[in-house]
Formats: sequence, structure tokens, C-alpha cells
Amino acid sequence: MLDKRLRKIVKELYAIPNAPYSLKLRSEYIKLKIKDAGLEYKETPYYISAKLNHGEDRRKKILFISHLDHPGFVFKDSKEGIAFGSLYLDRLKNLKPLNIYSPEGKYLGDAEISKVYGRDESKVLINADFNIPKNSQGLWDVGDVTFDEINISGRSHDNDIATAILLNNMKRIESHDFDIIFLFTKHEEVLQQSSFHISKKNSLKLTGEDIVINLESMKVYPTTDDPQYSSLGYENGLVLNVSETTCIYSSKGDISNLSESLINNIVEGTGLNIQRGMAGGTSDARPLAIHGLTNNLVTLNVPNEFKHNSDGINVTAERVKIHDVISVDIIIRSILETPTLPLEPNSKDISKDIVKIYPNFNTQTSQSYIRINSRLDYAFRDVVKRGYYFPQSILDTLRDLYWKVISYIDYFVSGKGTNSTVSKE
Repeated sequence: MLDKRLRKIVKELYAIPNAPYSLKLRSEYIKLKIKDAGLEYKETPYYISAKLNHGEDRRKKILFISHLDHPGFVFKDSKEGIAFGSLYLDRLKNLKPLNIYSPEGKYLGDAEISKVYGRDESKVLINADFNIPKNSQGLWDVGDVTFDEINISGRSHDNDIATAILLNNMKRIESHDFDIIFLFTKHEEVLQQSSFHISKKNSLKLTGEDIVINLESMKVYPTTDDPQYSSLGYENGLVLNVSETTCIYSSKGDISNLSESLINNIVEGTGLNIQRGMAGGTSDARPLAIHGLTNNLVTLNVPNEFKHNSDGINVTAERVKIHDVISVDIIIRSILETPTLPLEPNSKDISKDIVKIYPNFNTQTSQSYIRINSRLDYAFRDVVKRGYYFPQSILDTLRDLYWKVISYIDYFVSGKGTNSTVSKE
């Protein structure tokens, strides 16, 4: 059964709108929760972080990551908007109304989409009988979050369920061999802009000794036909991802992935259901992997079949299983409450094996992704800094134009790399 505190956090968090580039209210909630736990936070345009330990920095870190945004719409005015994140507008046949929120996060009313158009079908026209200020946001109207004996249904499990689990475990740690850091990234749904910016500059000063556990709620599907690594589904527990669509997290096949070993050692003997294999998707772990910041990287995935509010044809609430949520909560709590962690290799580890089987898995697409991400890192520099998408002044417009020009110069000058299709999953 989901404990009352976590259930309360889920209800509170899901009620706060969080379309890309529209995270002011969401960020305030996260910072309040950090302060309520007696901790201090650091905030940049790209993330909010909190260190749980008291006292001097330790030599090694454990970094838990969850992102704050969810695919949605940002509006230029009362008629026109743009979709950010993978909303599958090219696939959906039956659309629902949008809940519209002001730039400050106040609910304004509901509106219907009258037309989807533009390159990648990312622009929309809407019918609304009320005024919509510039940079208001819209999210699908799929109802309030609900709980039954098996599932939680809600608009934004990706990635609110992971964020809620971290907030449920936000507390001061008095004794631990590692510094424990919770990192809440602001811009994941737009090709992992936060994680790329952090990784490009290594602004968190990660080393090969550090452990990174990325938390996600994604679809579950294998990226290989090898039966040893492709037996994955929605009914058999959470997924321990050691890879995703474009990369294997471990770059070195001769050393263990300590994040993987740690979780396998904790799970052993607990009765928790956990799946292992080569799973698809795209997450904040990808930029860390392609920049090679640490070999110790995994994604703990709470399976989410209707990720981004789509069953393939209809707009729908996302759905996760309560026992998977509880499993992740137990794993995190165990890590926090175990000062000296079990990091020895486990017989269930697969990272070293798949690196040997697929030695060139990361090579083909990593450079293309770096080029694309680098361009976006420049193009959206001022958007990220100011915290809203559509320019509100001539100065905003000029800055956007400047960074867009710089972004394309960087892209075309950066040279080699094969073209790749960006995964929508």
C-alpha cells in the first residue's frame, strides 16, 4: 500500500502545471519541500539540487536525478500555441480538451484544439472563450490523479512519480560514505537540454567514482532480439535500464557498473520484482553516458505504458503500478539508510556483457546527438535563462535571434557526424 505521505505528495505535485519552459510554480514547490526538510538548495536555470548530508563534502557522490517538466503546449496568444515534448500529434486520432494555465500557473479554463499544423505537426490553433496571456501553458485534460488497489492514473507520471518518490525521501542524512544529492532537472522533455548542459560542462564535477541513478517513468520495449536481454514488459516489475535507444550507459566493459551492482545487491533477497535487459527510451542519462562522465550509471524505470498521455490513438491518463512505485521507494530508502553500501559485483549484472557483445553501440549516433544538443543548448540559452518561451520584449527577440544564429554556426562548423532520427519515446 502506498504510504499516506507519498500519496499526499503525488496529489500536490500533479496539481501543479509543468509544460516545458513553464516551471516557475513547480520550481517553487520543489524548493519549499527542500526547505521543509531542513536542507538547502542550489538553483540554476537548468536544475535545482539538494545535498542531503550534513557537513564537509565527501570524496564520492551518489546522484539521484528526476526531471520536472512534462510534454505540453505554450501559447503565443488566445489562438496559437506550440507543442513541446513528444505529444504524438501526428499519430493521435481523438484529442481531448486542454487545461489552460496562466504564466503564473493559475487555471484559466479549457480549450479545444481546432487545427494541428506546421513542420512535425507541432503547432496548434485553439478555440477558447477567454483571454490567454502570452506564455500561458496547456496540458491535456485527463482528469485528476486517481488511486485504486493496483494502479495510479494521472496526467504526468513522466516524471512526477519519480519526483514524488525523491521528495518522499527528502531528509537529512547524518552518516554516509557518499554525499547524497537529489537533482531535479528542468528541461528533459526538450531533448534533455538540462542534462546535456550539465554534462557538457560537467558542472556537478562528476568523477569515475561517483554513482548516478536516474529515475524515470517510460515505456518498456527491448532494443535487441537477443532473448537474454529482451524479456521486458509492463507486468513484471520495474526495469533496471543499463542502456537506452541510442547508448549503453557503461563505456568500459572491463569494469563493473557500480550503480547496477548496488541496486542488484539491494534487491537480492527482498522479493522486489525487477527486470533487466536492453531497454529503449531516451532520458537524462543519455547525455551523461555519451560524455563518459562515469561508468556507474543506470535508469530505474517505473513502467508507464501510456507515457505522454497516449495509447497510440487516444489521449489518456498515464498509468503506473503501485507495487513498482513502492519498489523504487524501498530501493532509495535503503541506499540512504545504509552508510556503507554493497558495491561488489552481482551475478545479475549485465553491463559488462552487453558492452562486449555490442562494442560499437554508442559510436554511430552519439556524435549526431551531441551536435543537435549543442545547437539547442545555444538556441534556447536565453529562453532557459528567462524562464518563458515567447519573447516579451524587443530585447528578448534580439537575444533569441542572436543565439539562434550562433546555434546554427556551431552546428555546421562542428563538422562530422551522421544524421540520426531523434527518438520520440
